[in-house]
Amino acid sequence: MTDNGAKNIILVEDDPALTRLMTHCLERAGFRVESIGDGREALDLPQRDTLADLVIVDYLMPYANGLKVTRALRADPRWQVVPIICVTEISSEVRLAHVSALRPA
Repeated sequence: MTDNGAKNIILVEDDPALTRLMTHCLERAGFRVESIGDGREALDLPQRDTLADLVIVDYLMPYANGLKVTRALRADPRWQVVPIICVTEISSEVRLAHVSALRPA
């Protein structure tokens, strides 16, 4: 949590328009949002000294998808307590079923 009491959210999203929209909505709701533009940069999160209160990560991104980012965060004991929400723009039921099949057991 930040000094002013606002929850700190890290948003990992490669689509600039969606990043702006989600940041605007979250900030209006009182959250502090830090945006990261791709999965490769998000893979460096475990090296940080401070944790976020929540991570929102896009599933489909270049360099490292949301599942790879989630696995990297969960591999660090400090980040295991941070909730992660994975979002996607997938609308096709066939593609969604394929993505669901990729979930870890």
